[in-house]
Amino acid sequence: MHTKLTVQLYDANLASPTFQCNLENSIQNLIFGTKLHGGFSQCSFSLNLNRLMNYKYAYLQPGYRIVVSDCGSTLWEGRIGDPMFDAAGNPGFTAYGYYSSLDDRAYYTSYNAAFDTVLKAMLTNACPLINSDQTQINPGALTMSTVVSTAGTNYLDQSVKTLAEYLVQQSNTTFQKWYMAVWENRRMYLFTRVTTTVKWQVRLKDFKTAKWLLQLQNLWNDVYAIYTSSGTLTRTSEYTNAYSIAQYGLTRKYAIANLGTVSAASVAQNTAQSWLAYYQTIWPSATNIDLFDSVYDANGVAWPSWYVRAGDTIQIVDLIPTTGSLGTVAANALNTFYIAETKYDFAQQMNTLSFETKSLDLDAVLGGSLQPVVI
Repeated sequence: MHTKLTVQLYDANLASPTFQCNLENSIQNLIFGTKLHGGFSQCSFSLNLNRLMNYKYAYLQPGYRIVVSDCGSTLWEGRIGDPMFDAAGNPGFTAYGYYSSLDDRAYYTSYNAAFDTVLKAMLTNACPLINSDQTQINPGALTMSTVVSTAGTNYLDQSVKTLAEYLVQQSNTTFQKWYMAVWENRRMYLFTRVTTTVKWQVRLKDFKTAKWLLQLQNLWNDVYAIYTSSGTLTRTSEYTNAYSIAQYGLTRKYAIANLGTVSAASVAQNTAQSWLAYYQTIWPSATNIDLFDSVYDANGVAWPSWYVRAGDTIQIVDLIPTTGSLGTVAANALNTFYIAETKYDFAQQMNTLSFETKSLDLDAVLGGSLQPVVI
């Protein structure tokens, strides 16, 4: 099952890359991961080389491209960012996926358009390391609403990463969660959380450690929002989910703090409904999931667990009886989970998973320190 990894080093010229060498025979402590938002996240390793080669790799090649692959399938891709030495003089590295390049340049042009249009423009104008192929930034039938990136000077002179992660939270009129990720060949993907298809199946014996926490305090199935309209403090209608109330046997009501002045009540209404859609189910708030080296696809075929990445859905088939709604193909936080982050340790032959969690910090839902969009 455990096949041989290839770790290849290229120079920093992405237009016409020059292959440097294979590193897998000199690498120790290899760890690589994926994350949402982000795609390929971090890759760290140390090298066992002579002193001259130590100097060459530690000091002369920041920004060089690293590709981790298995039989031609890319498992991780990014650029060297943080070279280091240990006390014995051995070099170590942390590399970062190309999503990190969205932080390379400040951006100061405003748009008033659908989010996918804004994202494509920002990538074209300020993210030269991202592939110009934007075919995966296409919401299709799931219409993304217009976002007003001209709503104040706090939208100017921000990195593309800061702006994109804020604006994507404002752009979903279907109340679904959207993610951005840079995957193979530095292509940007924009996609919704899809849980109707289970990609991986495992049993409890496939885990080294499996522990997660479900907290009632993260459940809200009756929600309204407060906003200001024409100088008057106003409340939206209350939005409830009858299935959630019946499933858990109680109603928990949440009031979203004052969103400020909005020109249309629909802004506050959409915010309340988005909150309800996000919190009407109790999801894990803390996870500690260490997966051994094998996972299984829908046909029962075994794969190395390094193929599991953020954005995949995984089902633990023997965790609970699959009766009623628990047997449906959907992320239910009981036996089927949406993966938000992975970290594969090659030496341990183990993949640590983090499932999608819920934060009660409104700033996290609305995108951080920037203010809600006023439409």
